[in-house]
Amino acid sequence: MKRSVRMIEPLQVKMIHTAVATLRLSDEDYRTILLGHYKKKSCKELTYFEASRLIDYFKSLGFIIPRRKEYTAGTSSRQDFRNIPRKDLPDNVVLMPSREQLDMIDALAGQIVWKVEDGFSRWLKKYIKIDRVKTADEASDTIEGLKGLLAHQG
Repeated sequence: MKRSVRMIEPLQVKMIHTAVATLRLSDEDYRTILLGHYKKKSCKELTYFEASRLIDYFKSLGFIIPRRKEYTAGTSSRQDFRNIPRKDLPDNVVLMPSREQLDMIDALAGQIVWKVEDGFSRWLKKYIKIDRVKTADEASDTIEGLKGLLAHQG
């Protein structure tokens, strides 16, 4: 039985075109990369994995993937990934906090003057209602809470 090949997704096409524009590649350079690496004339002919490798190649050239934000009337300026559905991830998948998020939490907690030695862990338990940060969502909430606390303290 022959397995079907997963083709490129519309989000990947958009990401590739964004990368080409951001890196200021000419159409000729872009087509040369497609032909040289994948023997394809258009990115829409790529498979899902070829598109992922092409995006990784653009990242090695300096392309930074923009954050996915969705602003609507009444939405706060801080918007994270919770409200944006990700069709790639099943409902039971939990995103772990990134190293940058954990470093930010450590930096912010270090700037705050705690009245007791275990002030951060007490604050985390009382206001964020967790014992320790285990998910990206908890990390995001903790960072925003610490920012507010630091602003209030200063």
